[in-house]
Amino acid sequence: MKKHLTLFSLFFVALCINAQVIPNGDFENWTNGNPDSWATYNDLAPLLGIFSAPVTQETPAPSGNSYLKAVSRYSPVSAFNFPGLAILGNLDPFTGAGSMGVPFTQTPTLFSGAYKHEMVASTDSMLIVCQLTKWDAVNNTQITVGTAFVFNFFTSVTNWTNFSTPIIYQTTDTPDSLSVTVVSIGEDGAAVSVDNLGFNTNGIGVNEMQTTENSVTLFPNPAVDQTVLNLVGVQEHLAQGVKIEIIDLTGRVVETHSSVRNQLFQLNTSNLDSGKYLIRISNSKISICKSLIKQ
Repeated sequence: MKKHLTLFSLFFVALCINAQVIPNGDFENWTNGNPDSWATYNDLAPLLGIFSAPVTQETPAPSGNSYLKAVSRYSPVSAFNFPGLAILGNLDPFTGAGSMGVPFTQTPTLFSGAYKHEMVASTDSMLIVCQLTKWDAVNNTQITVGTAFVFNFFTSVTNWTNFSTPIIYQTTDTPDSLSVTVVSIGEDGAAVSVDNLGFNTNGIGVNEMQTTENSVTLFPNPAVDQTVLNLVGVQEHLAQGVKIEIIDLTGRVVETHSSVRNQLFQLNTSNLDSGKYLIRISNSKISICKSLIKQ
């Protein structure tokens, strides 16, 4: 039986990083079949019995000349479907040598780009993760400053789709590192294509976004069996109704509530595994994410 390699979650940990833009985020520059400034396992794929490169340079692009395509590939050597994977930096995905990410000290508002998602099976998924981190010398660890997720499940996205998603800041620290991971998970041939990755400060000002995010609160947080979502600060949007989603850090939506109109909404967290989650509140006018810790 084929198995899916799900250890991609390990790649969410960033190492060291100062630039103001995402290096080669338009994927115009390639050397020997690999995108400059990005790590892949293309060169190691033949050792796994994979002779079609998992990450390729493709044309035509939505802008410029080329884009990146990451394809899940079946390995007859290990009987795994290895994810199509591209990681900003020079990290070796198998040995851990090198570093994941680049130096970065900015606090942008939005993470933006364009993607397509080709599915082979209904369980195929894709994920793009942007993470800002900072080295904590006291505890000798890298801490997360802000994160943005772009993900897709269940439905193919055959046309280029632009995204501009808020970066959710968990601390007020200035980051020192930026990591971006692009991954396609699924059956042999499932693929994600990306282009024009970057940061956008247009549309939503920093002060406006902070006011919107702060208008929704959770209590208690951390939570054990339940938490109450206070939506009084966005009550003008409740007549239309909002969708509330609980999302784990792999990007999987674990719970959904549609057409919520209550100013106080109780979430049952007793069935959630311990860990960190995102609570997304959205409709056609707003999209707000809050961090939830389940004890």
